[in-house]
Amino acid sequence: MSATNIRQQIIGDEVDGVATRFGISKDVAFLRFAHHLLTGRSLYAFDDDLVDGGQDKQIDTVTIEADDSAADVWIIQAKGSSSFSSNALVQMGNGLRWLLEAPRKKLETLENQPFKDKILEFRGVRSELGPANLRLHVAFVTPGSTGDL
Repeated sequence: MSATNIRQQIIGDEVDGVATRFGISKDVAFLRFAHHLLTGRSLYAFDDDLVDGGQDKQIDTVTIEADDSAADVWIIQAKGSSSFSSNALVQMGNGLRWLLEAPRKKLETLENQPFKDKILEFRGVRSELGPANLRLHVAFVTPGSTGDL
């Protein structure tokens, strides 16, 4: 068995465990597990960061950790499939434009309240700390092998 297959098996086992522990679907469990690995936060520190839903612009979670001088912002899209389409990347780019650039008036048209709230939270942190003090971490995560993407 190759190292890639072993890694994928370990990830599958972990995701199954998360799904069972939280009583959630495997897709949501994969997202929760990916969020945990990327941010280093507890599997339980997740729900406030979830923006997945209608008009999420291919962004599932936005996690903001700030102190007095800097902030880390994790923007994550996770798909349970072994690969992703170029269209999904284009849509995520659109979501990033909403987060970073969309005028406040345009934000009023968003029906996804959790996403709108995270955009406003992000912009508040950006205004307070300045853009140079933000570290953006953007990830599109699948359980597939990088050799097969």
